[in-house]
Amino acid sequence: MKRKIITMTIFMLVFIALFTGCASLLDSLLNNTGSSSSPMVSSDPLDGYVFAYVEGLPGSYHVAKITKPASPATKNQAEVMDLGNQGGKGWAEVFTSHPADKSELAVGEVVLHQGSGFSDPDKDTLKATTWTAYYITDISDLYKGEIMIGTETVSIKHLRIPDTEIVVD
Repeated sequence: MKRKIITMTIFMLVFIALFTGCASLLDSLLNNTGSSSSPMVSSDPLDGYVFAYVEGLPGSYHVAKITKPASPATKNQAEVMDLGNQGGKGWAEVFTSHPADKSELAVGEVVLHQGSGFSDPDKDTLKATTWTAYYITDISDLYKGEIMIGTETVSIKHLRIPDTEIVVD
């Protein structure tokens, strides 16, 4: 009898340990959280890219990939491969950005807006689109996920925040 109780106790402990481990693994897979020891994968489609000023288009920027870093010898300009409509290599002042978060959005703040016209642009469209810098003019519909830039109402999912100050024309 004692042997049966010990065997049953061990079985239950193993079952609980397995179930708990599987449940947390399943939860991390379903909620896309992963474990704290696994490396983080960025969900930002433009992670690793920079923005470069587009000559002749005030307040406009293209997504670019740095081919030679900026230095004092290059007047702090980097050589970039322009991924926008113009394509090709060139020298430009560049900056990084990140997807807009509701907590960062306030009237007067600068944002970049992609004007592809697609409701859910893919990564290639995001890279090929000309992005324009705007000041936020109204956030009263922020609860809906929309704000105003100039006189246009836009979804915040189409906005990026520059990591440094940029020119808005």
